[in-house]
Amino acid sequence: MLNNRKICFIICVNDEKIYKEALLYIKNLNVPEGYQVDTLCIKNVGNIGKAYNQAIQDSNAKYKIYMHEDVFIINKHFIKDFVNIFEKNEKIGMLGVVGSKKIPVNGIWEESTDKYGKVYNSHTEKMKLLEFHEVSNEYENVKTLDGLLMITQYDIPWREDIFDDCYFYDLSQCVEFTKSEYDVAVAKQTQPWCMHDSEIFTINDHYEYYRKLFLDQYLTEYSPKYNIKQNTELKFVTLFPECDNVHLIKDVGMIPYIMHKYFGYNSSVATYENSKFPFLDKEVKGLKLDYITRYTSNSNLDGYVYLVQNAKNIDVLQLFHLIPRTLNWINIYKHINPKGKVYLKLDENVRIKNNNFNDIFNETNVNILKQCDLISVETKDLYAYINKKWPIKVAYIPNGFFAHDYKNKMHINYEEKENVICTVGRIGNYFKATEILMEAFKIVSIHIPNWKLKIVGPIEKDFKPYIEKFFRENPQLIDQIIFTGTIVDREKVKKEYENAKIFCLTSRLESFAIVLVEAISSGCYIITSNIPSANDITNNKKFGDLFKIDNIKELSQCIMNACRNEEKLKSVCCEVQDYAYDKFNWVKICAKIDKLL
Repeated sequence: MLNNRKICFIICVNDEKIYKEALLYIKNLNVPEGYQVDTLCIKNVGNIGKAYNQAIQDSNAKYKIYMHEDVFIINKHFIKDFVNIFEKNEKIGMLGVVGSKKIPVNGIWEESTDKYGKVYNSHTEKMKLLEFHEVSNEYENVKTLDGLLMITQYDIPWREDIFDDCYFYDLSQCVEFTKSEYDVAVAKQTQPWCMHDSEIFTINDHYEYYRKLFLDQYLTEYSPKYNIKQNTELKFVTLFPECDNVHLIKDVGMIPYIMHKYFGYNSSVATYENSKFPFLDKEVKGLKLDYITRYTSNSNLDGYVYLVQNAKNIDVLQLFHLIPRTLNWINIYKHINPKGKVYLKLDENVRIKNNNFNDIFNETNVNILKQCDLISVETKDLYAYINKKWPIKVAYIPNGFFAHDYKNKMHINYEEKENVICTVGRIGNYFKATEILMEAFKIVSIHIPNWKLKIVGPIEKDFKPYIEKFFRENPQLIDQIIFTGTIVDREKVKKEYENAKIFCLTSRLESFAIVLVEAISSGCYIITSNIPSANDITNNKKFGDLFKIDNIKELSQCIMNACRNEEKLKSVCCEVQDYAYDKFNWVKICAKIDKLL
């Protein structure tokens, strides 16, 4: 018979030193009067489910805490807090500190967009607060919990017969509790209840094996979408013959990649074999390339031939730009595969307000465009303009920022930043107007001597004489203006964003400017030319400032004002990161695309 006043901490141990540290935290907890606390150490475990089932047999405690050896409970009132929740809610079978209200179709709960809870975590090799949606009430019902800490008040057998390793045993147990008609919940935490001193997790063949087992065992029942696609995944193809490696971490590659990773599509980019694509190995691993044959080197004709050969096998065709070849491709695709879906991403800039589109919007072309299942534009300004002026309707779908890990948002602390103004792009390209930034910084540099300007990216050959002349005339700025050159490693690029307090963009023409959302995701204050996306990304200048294109004087004043307002920069740093993950997270953006399709 279970003892209602007994708590047992059950820990699988591989590292005795870490386990002893975890025990110190447990011994430091406040134990409510009349309660007894036990610990059960299970060493060198292979099958975690089997070990936990043995613990159920060995302990008569009503409350069992299944936890990793590297979890340190820092809430001294931990026992009282979880017991209170259980005593008030008999239907709750299991509690945890982080979890998700949804199980994604790929079975990886961490990639859900609807996660709750918080924990201090060191998976990035540095202990930081990992937090998701706030639990507003005493608890939040979820579908899954992270196995780092799982607290139960009822004994349900673990599925050691299926999950006989260290993968997916926790998700399986959550589903088993749900099938037994108990609730699974994340507890409200004013401050995180624990620290998880975890190692960097690497997906291997064993992980994939158990992930597929989990899908076969549960998601055929719990996720109708997965069930439909169990044997035939929908094929999503982005047709973009000009694709280069760098495009894979922009909208061209990120949309099909996210549609594959998070929404169960079999995604590929159809392109010429333009170069090597190293980002396929890490940044967008799982995305495929389908090479277009260069019959003519005319992308319109070669793309047309590609669709003649492949259209019937493509469920969703994504295209870019309102140009003649796009209309030809839509027409042939829909002719061959009328049930297939077309997503046209306009990728437009302010030019559409100036150009005469009467030639495009003739009756034939309008009828072709009406065959599209979804047409989108990237900014609210152009969204309003197009829906008012054009004979077609479009959706507002912005671009997002690249991240290796969308599932674990780590806040960048302002204190970690330096007095750096950063810009990233094709340095010296006419449309990027790098010289405008350098001239503006020259004007204010004497007033902000403790600030540096960091210019990140490949330098155009024709721009190098300008740089040499600039430093000859301004030798005092050699140590204040730093050119990094090309940085291929995306983690190193992200470090540049994280290090900078201010990000500056001087572009003369942009459809969206993905670098701006990359910058705000790392807590940068934005100073940008008044391109169409500027108000959306700065939330109407709440998180930054705008200047007229090519106006050096205005830009220099914006830089001066920002550098002299430390309080503003600090207040923006945290809030703008939340804004970025809410509005410009590729997973959320693609969820909208998936829904509209």
